[in-house]
Amino acid sequence: DYVQPIKDAMVGKEKVEAVEPVLLPDKAIWHPVAPSIVFENPEKYFEWYNTEFCPDAGIDAKTAPTVGIILQKSHINTKDDTHYVSLISELESRGARVVAIYSGGLDFSGPVNEYFYDASGKPIVDTVINLTGFALVGGPASQ
Repeated sequence: DYVQPIKDAMVGKEKVEAVEPVLLPDKAIWHPVAPSIVFENPEKYFEWYNTEFCPDAGIDAKTAPTVGIILQKSHINTKDDTHYVSLISELESRGARVVAIYSGGLDFSGPVNEYFYDASGKPIVDTVINLTGFALVGGPASQ
């Protein structure tokens, strides 16, 4: 029986407390300094972004170009997001607004339609950067 020797070796040692994992929705808007990890509702994101973040960052929310960025959820889940944070910070330091979205799958058409267009179907982004390495609708990107 291998359990008892392990138990005996652990006597008097500090126990590690596990925290509950944070479960992210399948698709959302993400920003590295947002008060909540993600926004599932674009109106709530822009309410925070335009009224709280932009003024503090020196971005004119009314005139700034808006860059849509498509991310992979796995990098956000694992906190392997330094490249995302760097790009977002650089764009914002140059005066752009950023809408960074992700999807849990390889079909990004749902999040693109939901987060890059307003209710009337008008685009809210001026350009899009795809950081996923995949085409917007499933499968590897063409060379």
